[in-house]
Amino acid sequence: MATAVSARHWYSWVSDYVLEDKFRWAKTPQLKDLIPLETKQGTLSPPGGKWDPRLVIGHNVGFDRSFVKEQYMIQGTELRFLDTMSMHIAICGLTSFQRLLHNASGKDSHRKEIVEHANKQKLNRRPSSDEWKKISSLNNLRDVHQLHCGGEPIEKAIKDVFVKGSMADVREQFQDLMTYCATDVQATREVFLKLWPEFIERFPHPVTLAGMLEMGTAYLPINDAWPRYIQHANSTYEELERELKKLLMALADEACILLQDEEYKNDPWLWDLDWSTSAYRLNKTGKNLDNVTDPFEKGDDNSNKFPSSLVFEEGQEALEEYKRVIRRVYSTASRVPKNPTFMPGYPLWYRELCPRPRDVDFYPGPSNISTQCRVTPKLMRLVWDGYPVHYDEKHGWGYLVPFQEELSPMEIELRSQESDPQDQHRFPLQAFLSFVQNSKPPKNCSLNGNNGEVGSPDAMDLLGRDFDARAMELEEKLPLLEAAKNKKLRRIPEHIGVGPYDVGIPGVRFYKIPHKDGDHNRVGNPLARDYLLRAEDGTLTASPDAHADRALILGRMCSYWKNNQKRIMGQMAVWLNKSELNKNITRHSDYEPEGLYGAIVPRIVTAGTITRRAVEPTWLTASNAY
Repeated sequence: MATAVSARHWYSWVSDYVLEDKFRWAKTPQLKDLIPLETKQGTLSPPGGKWDPRLVIGHNVGFDRSFVKEQYMIQGTELRFLDTMSMHIAICGLTSFQRLLHNASGKDSHRKEIVEHANKQKLNRRPSSDEWKKISSLNNLRDVHQLHCGGEPIEKAIKDVFVKGSMADVREQFQDLMTYCATDVQATREVFLKLWPEFIERFPHPVTLAGMLEMGTAYLPINDAWPRYIQHANSTYEELERELKKLLMALADEACILLQDEEYKNDPWLWDLDWSTSAYRLNKTGKNLDNVTDPFEKGDDNSNKFPSSLVFEEGQEALEEYKRVIRRVYSTASRVPKNPTFMPGYPLWYRELCPRPRDVDFYPGPSNISTQCRVTPKLMRLVWDGYPVHYDEKHGWGYLVPFQEELSPMEIELRSQESDPQDQHRFPLQAFLSFVQNSKPPKNCSLNGNNGEVGSPDAMDLLGRDFDARAMELEEKLPLLEAAKNKKLRRIPEHIGVGPYDVGIPGVRFYKIPHKDGDHNRVGNPLARDYLLRAEDGTLTASPDAHADRALILGRMCSYWKNNQKRIMGQMAVWLNKSELNKNITRHSDYEPEGLYGAIVPRIVTAGTITRRAVEPTWLTASNAY
């Protein structure tokens, strides 16, 4: 449904699908389903055979234009569209940073830009000013009308019926919904009357207005290549996704083998996964064994379950031994549980990647693995700037950097008394150091701590040379132990990053992978879209293993379509019949009667920024495809 108002009349339009129940097997609308603004229903020519110059004013009118019937005719019309939202943005719109501040007002935001702005205000000792909020607003009609016209805010709650409701809900609340549409039209008119004088004063040159009107006529003709492109992109994406899943499953299988002889304990990535296994559990031995079936007894069908007479070269004794073994196996049938243990002998992290046989989408092996799984970066043995990645529950994803702290003999003894020897040897420090030295040799820093920077005096010096730690009671050691635990790191590592953090792993320090929204945020997945550029420049790499390296490449290849598929497939393509096409097309030598011909009307905001640059999320966005 749609409403409009002119200097003399109110107009409304309602689709046939609202008036009566109709059903049609079609994924896209046809020309007859759209709003006829310049032609009568069922016709393609204007009354009198001439297109009259007209102007349609609306808020975000590019969206409304995509539902106008005549805008899909390739010959074009004299109708133009003027966007009050673009006028508002050009006059008193918000910058991208101001929009962030506006949305974050009243919230404890940790976005990088907002935190830096707040710190700069504190550093300069300037109170934050919100005066700009009084002369600007967000771009939606409710806020724009409130800014320029005042009065009661426009009620928008009933709009959810269009989004979440059914066609029956629309029919039931028809009058309220039509009133809502008319209220929006009235508010748009009031906004235009306020903005127009200021717009002409601010931008007196006719090129500004002419450019906005011309940009609002964007038209994209399409043919068979459009659905073929979507189909080819989807099939290629699915093929790459299948290959990626197979590679990740292979990495999981290879890592699972490390359970043998506990080889995973020497892996700098896999050492902290849950390698616990479950044994196969049998029911307790039954007390009544009289009901055990003898497999060699004759059944009701007068046939043996097993041959009663078998000829063995070894003779009758071999046959009897064979029967005894079979009977012993059958006697354990009652011990088999109704719900057997799922994948006994496999580590827990591997079992979590495997669907159960009764699942609808069951596929043998670790088929639930994907790039979103927390275990995947470890299986791929990702490396950030030459250091193995690591996940910490508190800090998120980061990487481990070698570190050796200079401690006094007193501190070494106190820490050794407190720590568990098993925890000290759990992390494969030697394997880690060997990998780092081979992949990223130190420049001016050795790992033995000889050139560390010394901070406060040693505890031994404070207590005197005659101090004997072994003569101290436990109560006397506790304060020194607490001081040693909380003491700042004495040696500053060469590496510069978001850190260091002590995560309880001896010999290393944890650095967070930088987050686009600031260092306060945790990185949830180093394989996300925001880090694909880091894979391009070599900051983020995978193991030299062919599977891992190929998986990282496939992840980059799939990222573009994964992030843009919904937006591209959501384009409203309208296909035209031969009778709806211009005669210049149907008479052309390249015209194919069996081909598809149609158009997409881009929903452009003609002045989407304060610099009056046109904005559209698909066609006017620079592609960062990989």
